[in-house]
Amino acid sequence: MANQTISPGSRRAMRFVLLVGILSFFADFTYEGARSILGPFLEAAGASATIIGIVVGFGELLGYGLRVVSGVVADTTRQFWPITIFGYIVQMVAVPALALTHSWQAAACLIILERVGKAIRNPPRDVMLSSAAQRIGGYGWAFGIHEACDQFGAMVGPLVVAAVLATRGDYRLAFAVLAVPAVINLCFLTVARLVFPRPEDMEPRAANEASAGSFPALYWVYLGGAGLVAAGFADYPLIAYHWVKHQTLATDPDLLWCGDGCKRRSVVSARPPVRPVRLQGADRVDGRLATLRAACVSRWTFRSGDSWRSAVGDGHGRA
Repeated sequence: MANQTISPGSRRAMRFVLLVGILSFFADFTYEGARSILGPFLEAAGASATIIGIVVGFGELLGYGLRVVSGVVADTTRQFWPITIFGYIVQMVAVPALALTHSWQAAACLIILERVGKAIRNPPRDVMLSSAAQRIGGYGWAFGIHEACDQFGAMVGPLVVAAVLATRGDYRLAFAVLAVPAVINLCFLTVARLVFPRPEDMEPRAANEASAGSFPALYWVYLGGAGLVAAGFADYPLIAYHWVKHQTLATDPDLLWCGDGCKRRSVVSARPPVRPVRLQGADRVDGRLATLRAACVSRWTFRSGDSWRSAVGDGHGRA
């Protein structure tokens, strides 16, 4: 075991796993940063709770359902890298492109496209990652490293977006900033493709032959449980929409705006749309704190009935 750990094949496999982890860090940095403000952004663009629910829900449906297609195509053609690269490009382009939208319809198309990109690239990427796993001690160790990088990016992205909104108060600028991690992701993707042209060859032949066959019964039990969890899942953009709409969090509704010329309705009263303004001095500091509170929500939000109703709706179809 010690000789296997220090073998050239093992070191090469570990480098690949770490490189994929870096890819996932910047990918999650990009799209999780964007998803942290999708609800309020769509609300500011004039979308209703129903529209947001349909857009985000349909995006998730494609984001998971199309993985079956992507996985089958990858297994049939063995073109793991081309499919992975195409998916990453689609996803990394769709997110910063939200900065160029001027309507909720255009934003909805990009939101769905981002989910499609993730569906395309995930299955072949995971195949390549699993091929390297046997060289470094098993699937748990390899995917554990990958998931740690993945979740770290999912934490950093929303915090950076919150900082941009707190200082500049501009949704479009926040999306534009996410072009930086998106470009870095594509750069590392290019490096990974050049350095590891065939990572699937790292899998030992015996393990490759033993992997053929049908799924065990326990797999289908696990799949059914995962499906039940997904059936009761409320996506964050819809919850964030209601937090802003019903002022569950004490944010200033006039602090944030869509960008050039895009106005929003006030969530305080039924007064006409107001012209977005920049805050100065003490008001700007208060706005920053309010935005950071909105980004770092604690569990107390769900402890009262009123807070829960404001997050998911009142049960009668009212936004």
